[in-house]
Amino acid sequence: MFLKRRESLLINNGGLNLATTPGSQLVCATNLIVSFARFHRSLKAGLLTPANSHGLAHRHGTGFVSAIYPKSVLMCMSQLDRLFGTSRIPQESQDELQTKLGTHHFVVLHQGYIYICNLLDDSGYILPASTIMANLHHILSDSQPPAQFPVASLTAERRDIWARLRKQLQAQGQESALSLIESALFCLCLDDKNLKEDSNQMFFGNVGDRWFDKSAQIIVGKDGVTGIQVEHSWCNGMIIKYIIDMITKDIENRPAVTHGNSVMNLEPATDVQRLEFDLDSSLQTAVVTAGRNLQTISASTSFHSFEFRDYGAIFLKGSGVSPDCIVQLALQLAFTRLYGHHAVTCESCSTGTFLHGRTETFRPATTEALECCKVFCADSPRHGFHRTTLLRNLIEATSQQHKQLISEAATGRDGDGDEGWG
Repeated sequence: MFLKRRESLLINNGGLNLATTPGSQLVCATNLIVSFARFHRSLKAGLLTPANSHGLAHRHGTGFVSAIYPKSVLMCMSQLDRLFGTSRIPQESQDELQTKLGTHHFVVLHQGYIYICNLLDDSGYILPASTIMANLHHILSDSQPPAQFPVASLTAERRDIWARLRKQLQAQGQESALSLIESALFCLCLDDKNLKEDSNQMFFGNVGDRWFDKSAQIIVGKDGVTGIQVEHSWCNGMIIKYIIDMITKDIENRPAVTHGNSVMNLEPATDVQRLEFDLDSSLQTAVVTAGRNLQTISASTSFHSFEFRDYGAIFLKGSGVSPDCIVQLALQLAFTRLYGHHAVTCESCSTGTFLHGRTETFRPATTEALECCKVFCADSPRHGFHRTTLLRNLIEATSQQHKQLISEAATGRDGDGDEGWG
């Protein structure tokens, strides 16, 4: 479904901040790289513990029961096979996922330039943190002005357009450079802007500082704020949450370098390769156009976060209702109050307790939810204790129906719907 979509990947790629402590961009980037390398090593060795459903198993009797959460079911982790060395290759009509095994390098994007750095030695061992740090310092210290024609901008184009332009690049002798990028374990994006001050930056970056086709891009702002952006076709939100939890815990518990490390003692960079692209006039024009299109999308997007502190999931679970149901009910109630009628809504539902499970969709706009919204909105003479009791009964009924739909993984997929990252 995702590989057939022809719009820009900006529509579906997911970006999330990491809960790491901001500081030196160089130190934060080095720790991220080393932790990703450790994750890669543990994944290859089969040492990772599977995620679990925390009591949200879809059907009783499926999967392996978790010893930590007896009511939960372990999740299928096969999506992780696409985390490293994977790129979405643009093709006309339908893209393809390409995974290269045995890769030892990663890609760094900075000021529109693309660099290749080794992460592993010839035996597959992680390079010393000091070596990785020295290579990143070399890149951050590159005094050249930003690239005039950053090729990475092309990955933000509509897929059919990018597919044709990629063939042009290959025909003009750029196939080796493309292969190095697409086979890399992952991308590191070293931004010249502060991520904390610009929410759009996490999603869109500067022009030419994202390779949107890569399975995973780890992002470090100038202020040391970190994040991750993931291409959607190979994974869902549960896997991303799992990766983020593992990486942030590793950085917190075992930082490879500290903010007390001095760059004065760093050895010279050993194996940094900056890719050079020789573009003809048509490709130069295409790069400029792609950059403008990216800026248009970025400028038309705004973000606002609202933190509700009155109560959370623990209180709701203690009250016997589903936190997810309450969020969905709140959205439906807000729509009803705004427009005077109920909305037909769709929510994603994880099927990760099944082998190769992804998500399905179900409809939280149930009869129970409709009745609940009507009572909330009605100018009813029923008030006080009686109204509170009625609303409580309706909320509980809505929650029970919501849980039932999740347990049955009720589907409404037609191949064109938007599943989201749930």
